[in-house]
Amino acid sequence: MWKHFDNENQLNKKVIFLSEGKYSAMAVVNAGYEKNTTIWMGYNSTGFGIMSTDSGNLHDSLRVEINKSGIFMKEALLNCASVEEFESFLKNYPKPHSFRVNFGVVDARGNGAYFETNNFTYIRYDVNDSKVAPCGYLIRTNYSLSGLFGKGHGYIRYRTVERILEREKGKKLSIDFFLDSICLSLENSLSEQKLQDFGNAREHEKHYMYFQDCINRYSTGAAAVIQGVRDGEDPRMTTMWTFVGFPLTSVAIPVWLSVSGELPSIVSGSGAKKSFICNFSLQLKKILVAATYGDMRYYINATGLKNIKGTGILQRLNPIRKEVFQRGVELKEKLENEKEKDGKISMYYVWLDAYLKRELQRIKELYVE
Repeated sequence: MWKHFDNENQLNKKVIFLSEGKYSAMAVVNAGYEKNTTIWMGYNSTGFGIMSTDSGNLHDSLRVEINKSGIFMKEALLNCASVEEFESFLKNYPKPHSFRVNFGVVDARGNGAYFETNNFTYIRYDVNDSKVAPCGYLIRTNYSLSGLFGKGHGYIRYRTVERILEREKGKKLSIDFFLDSICLSLENSLSEQKLQDFGNAREHEKHYMYFQDCINRYSTGAAAVIQGVRDGEDPRMTTMWTFVGFPLTSVAIPVWLSVSGELPSIVSGSGAKKSFICNFSLQLKKILVAATYGDMRYYINATGLKNIKGTGILQRLNPIRKEVFQRGVELKEKLENEKEKDGKISMYYVWLDAYLKRELQRIKELYVE
């Protein structure tokens, strides 16, 4: 299950451990708060995962003055173990809901669904239903298929994701495909522009690309992919690969739900503390964006990410991403056959924190005085 986080007013994210419910959980939250009452994506100790996208075309008799979907998701994450339990939880939740969103949920039993939900009702779309998911997957942006056509947002981004997945038709969709081809996408399916168009440009040439309708855009503050387990496998092997900060200037970091709730310090932070990698990512993002006033923030320097000399930020981060990913995959394979997992996870986090702080500081010194 993949999500891109877009909120221009809250770009700073981090990962936290939750233990105050029926199940323990990991979640992506807004940074800067002493206590997080809302979450925006996460998974729990049963392998149940949840995310949401705001919908701009679901209507009912009441206005939504304050979006309380993040509060609802936290409650659901701490109390649900399956898609069916989530549906029961949603059905019995006090109304009006105070949100109009598409909830995406998965579990460790091979189930996944979207629930297009307004103040009083919902419609379920099941990923195992070939009538609504003929290709075996479901996509949502900021509109609902059951809502008013032409209203809402994200139609171009929806088509871009469709196009990327269509190019992989007949292939097995691997975790590295999602992390590289989708989470790091800079492509517009309407204008046909994409980052690859600028790969032969010289590094000193600034080619600005309008990226407001791309998967990665100015308002993007994180991205994450929850890699679940098959029915009968250990739900503790559920992995959340998380780009904290602007994905094109960040690194996908795997986290597992250990008994202690330990997390890499680089993606987390106690209380209102922000994460190291998010601060790093947002600093480098500023270098790529033309300016932040008016509509200038919707233009990104593509050659600053990728150029013929190989000195773009994305290119310099790629070896680091590959090292973190490869070691994470190797550890995941080892953990699958071991009962005691926490010790090895902790050792990986120690290496990860030291490695990333050193390597990211080296890259930062190339760009930030």
